[in-house]
Amino acid sequence: MVLWVIALTIVIFLSLLIRAGIIGHLDGSAEIFSLTLAVAANVLFITVGFVVAEITRQWWSIPFAVLIPLALYAIELFGNGTRWLLALNPLHGYIAANGQLPDSSAFAGQCLVALASVLLLIAVAMSRDRTRSAVTIGLIGILAIVPLVTGGALVASSNGQEWRAQADAELEWTTEKKNGVSVTVLSTYTPVLDQLTSTWARISDLTSTSDLAFTSLQQDLDPAYDPEAPSKTFFRLDLNPRAADIVSSSIEAGFNDVSACTPNDQSGDFWLQGHLIVQSWFMDRRAFGSNVSVDSDPRVGEALSALFSLSPDEARAWVKEHPQNIRTCSWGYADFEF
Repeated sequence: MVLWVIALTIVIFLSLLIRAGIIGHLDGSAEIFSLTLAVAANVLFITVGFVVAEITRQWWSIPFAVLIPLALYAIELFGNGTRWLLALNPLHGYIAANGQLPDSSAFAGQCLVALASVLLLIAVAMSRDRTRSAVTIGLIGILAIVPLVTGGALVASSNGQEWRAQADAELEWTTEKKNGVSVTVLSTYTPVLDQLTSTWARISDLTSTSDLAFTSLQQDLDPAYDPEAPSKTFFRLDLNPRAADIVSSSIEAGFNDVSACTPNDQSGDFWLQGHLIVQSWFMDRRAFGSNVSVDSDPRVGEALSALFSLSPDEARAWVKEHPQNIRTCSWGYADFEF
């Protein structure tokens, strides 16, 4: 049964990998040891569940087995201690998207540690079966020592985080200029750079006569947001490689920089609708995504159509008159009546 589950996991993993290769929209290739570790971690957790159930044979064995990967996840999020020791965690490096990938040797070390853990767990499970030879169990335990020591040494030698790029200066950046706007991103994002530049050039043109004007954007690899202190204008790019649409995602993140959308007495009765209408207009989208339900209000479609009906000069003038509305999400339907 365990082997069937592991086989199914590998099939699903390969299917997702092929899908990513077909529809992927970023440059570069996957780290082979990173992919191997993803499979190894799944195999390890499946083995943990099997061994716990085999040893305890109690109703609580399943929730206990589930708690183990959750505990490892929590350790990765909140753990403090020796960096190389924390890096032995098979979930290390998978918690958040990062523009800097760990060294291949660190991934390889984690793979070997995961393999050794699986072998040790198998030996423990076999020891519960009296028909198993003690010699066989001992050999499996000894076999586990080699990948455990080798993997631990690889991780320790790279100190857990042997980054390929130690500083921004060592990263490969690409810049594109269009219609007076300069956009700089990691070279990994080159396939979407033209669309990024075109879309943000449109936004730059719309804001060019207002105090929201900007002429350059650079990707921020570690963005932090303070909703209580929005910036004066768009100034950076927060690119999410996991987003279905990286460009649209960057604009939504950009609005997090300039807009403080906490409803209050001054927000108006159209505050959320207005925010989404302007955001969609800036994206050059005449319809909302399937996850947005505000267009059930007929006024929303009317307001969005009204903005798209403006001439370029009228559009810039409208933005110039409403920077404070954009920053505070204070909207009334009258703001979209022309």
